[in-house]
Amino acid sequence: MIYIFHGEDTYSLFKETASVEQKFGAGFSGEGDVIRLDLKEESFEHLQNAVATVPFFGGNRLIILRNFFEKFSPKVGSKTTNQTQKTDVNLNFAHQAKQLLISKPEFTTVIIESPVSQLKNPLFEEFTALASIKHFPRLTESDLQRWVVGYVNQRGGRIAHDAAAVLASMVGVDLWRLSNELDKLILLRENEIIDAVSIKEAVVFTRDVNIFTILDAFFATDYLKAIRLLNEMLGTGSNYSYVLSMISRQVRLLLLAKEASSLSMGLGETRSHLGINNDFVLKKTLKQAQGYRESDLVAFYGKLRDFDLSVKTGRFDPLVGLNIIFGAGITSQRTTG
Repeated sequence: MIYIFHGEDTYSLFKETASVEQKFGAGFSGEGDVIRLDLKEESFEHLQNAVATVPFFGGNRLIILRNFFEKFSPKVGSKTTNQTQKTDVNLNFAHQAKQLLISKPEFTTVIIESPVSQLKNPLFEEFTALASIKHFPRLTESDLQRWVVGYVNQRGGRIAHDAAAVLASMVGVDLWRLSNELDKLILLRENEIIDAVSIKEAVVFTRDVNIFTILDAFFATDYLKAIRLLNEMLGTGSNYSYVLSMISRQVRLLLLAKEASSLSMGLGETRSHLGINNDFVLKKTLKQAQGYRESDLVAFYGKLRDFDLSVKTGRFDPLVGLNIIFGAGITSQRTTG
């Protein structure tokens, strides 16, 4: 069997490949029975060997090809002698590639993936009667909203239609990112309906998770990772003042969490003491606080305030101020190690 999956909706395309791989999985008996080839990197001979070689343990083989059409499609150019010779070579390779797949052994199944539409490709047209073909075009705005609702429903959640429209307009047609955002929303809302307010809360959720990760890296003395994550956050449009305020807020919450623990507060009292309503963020803060010494948190909190003052008085550029704070950890580690 030959499958051709093509189009700009790579999320649905790769999901379709995964479903075929799962469907045929029972017939695969070893690691070598599923072969992925990027034909930008591999030669025609490598493709020949992959198609014809009998699986080591017998059974079936699945070959997943990328850049097949890009490699073997005839390229039309000017009618100079050299260009004509190149075109003849491309046509010859295209014919060989087609014949190779047509005459493949019964135990071999082939999937050709292409992240662009091949509807106008002459080589693609030659496969229309030979392959099972699915086209995955970029979703329209109305299709995108229906996709959001369907995705949530399939996972046991519920989402308001206006919320689906809001999220679709925020994220766009990137289904990879959209699915990640929806997974977080379904987790946060559990049995409740996802509305526009929920989407705003998810933004706060993502922000807090990013801050957790940065602080985890810093206090684990992985300063280079902390700086990289910090600059990624700044690179997404968050300004210096916002990032500094959020890191300072989280350090303050960690100190309050340690205080709540020392006073043996219950969960409800701790929630009120910290002013955190989100269960995930509260539990993550309490767990993170257990791994830090209070003296380290106090020292770091003081350092944040000092550097903020230095930035505001013009001693440091705001774009490098935070890097200096985290970079000080590297200097300290090197001088004491």
